[in-house]
Amino acid sequence: MKNEHKKILWNTIGSTVNALSSLVFLIIVTRINGINEAGIFSYSFATACLFFAISIYSTRAFQATDIQENNSDSDYLYNRVTTSLIMMIIAIIFCLLREYDIRKSLILILLCLFKCIETLEETFYGIFQKNEHLDFVGKSMTIRAISTYLIFLLIDIITKSLPFSIMMLNLYYLFFLIIYDQKYLKKLKFTKTKFSLKKNKELLKAGFNTFLFSFLSLYVINAPRYAIDTYLTEEMQTVFGIIVMPATVMSLLSQFIIHPFLTKISKSFYQNQEKEVKKIVFQLLTLMGLLGLGIILCACFLGIPVLEILYGMDLKEYKFSFLLIMVGALFYGFSILMSYVLIALRKTFCQVFVVLITAVVAGVLSAILVKNYFILGASISYLSAMLLEAILYFTLLKYQLRNIREMRSEEKKI
Repeated sequence: MKNEHKKILWNTIGSTVNALSSLVFLIIVTRINGINEAGIFSYSFATACLFFAISIYSTRAFQATDIQENNSDSDYLYNRVTTSLIMMIIAIIFCLLREYDIRKSLILILLCLFKCIETLEETFYGIFQKNEHLDFVGKSMTIRAISTYLIFLLIDIITKSLPFSIMMLNLYYLFFLIIYDQKYLKKLKFTKTKFSLKKNKELLKAGFNTFLFSFLSLYVINAPRYAIDTYLTEEMQTVFGIIVMPATVMSLLSQFIIHPFLTKISKSFYQNQEKEVKKIVFQLLTLMGLLGLGIILCACFLGIPVLEILYGMDLKEYKFSFLLIMVGALFYGFSILMSYVLIALRKTFCQVFVVLITAVVAGVLSAILVKNYFILGASISYLSAMLLEAILYFTLLKYQLRNIREMRSEEKKI
């Protein structure tokens, strides 16, 4: 039991440190390269994260739970290489369609390469997890994240060249993957087979719904950024990137809250204890609401001053926009909680429609509001999209729970 707690602790530390990457990198770029370069970086990093959903293709869940080894470890590796190539092609086409200049295109492509290397590392993490070594995953993420922050900072201070710094970061990341992660991989069994087109297609088909859900969810979060890229300046992109950054606290909080209860929810569901499931969901949403309101209250008084210290910018005029985003982030936290509950109830495909509707609304609203109200418009569109998504999730969860109860009542009558 002590060993299990150690594994969970390492994985939690690694996930948290890794989740701070966009925050840390943006602080470095803003301080060293200036507000204009920070805008390009903030937008490019967010876009690379969106494209990351293509390369990762959400197959780690399949890989880590493939206990019967229907697919070899190398099958997953081949699949990740395939999806990474697709991602890079799409990224290049995206730059051409948006007619970005060479410098902006280069930064975006280099950050996409960064995510490709991360995709390959995720394959190793899937192997570690399948072999019950989440501690390997946590240690790797922690050491890799901290070392990449330091190396990026050092190179950028010396060169003050953002493209060169990202390029060197990619080389170090690849070196870390080959040297450090391979060390752990050698301690475990790695099943290797020849490349199979059939297996590759099967994995692409199996992960499509999860991929589509992940991609659309990321688009909803980043929709205001694309509207800013179209209608506003790189400086405004930096401002939005800074004030939206603390919103990630809510998503991390919701995941920390829900993860310990997933097994209990699943067991209650399979034991026909719908009332217990409802009770747990109500308690989780209440806890999320109370903690979220506490964070918003702290953000009201400390948020802008802390961000000004971190980024060295005057952000006072954006306080109201910042608070709107934090409220929106709370609704997003509710959505994440309800999404995990639906996954525990084995209701996954229906969630695609929730994020699809939200994505369409977010795209339209962002374009209209950003064009007319600038950063305030971006914040209002973010809040509106998150509120809509939370309402849709609540409606879907309520419907599914009622539907399950009615089906089981009919089964009892029969």
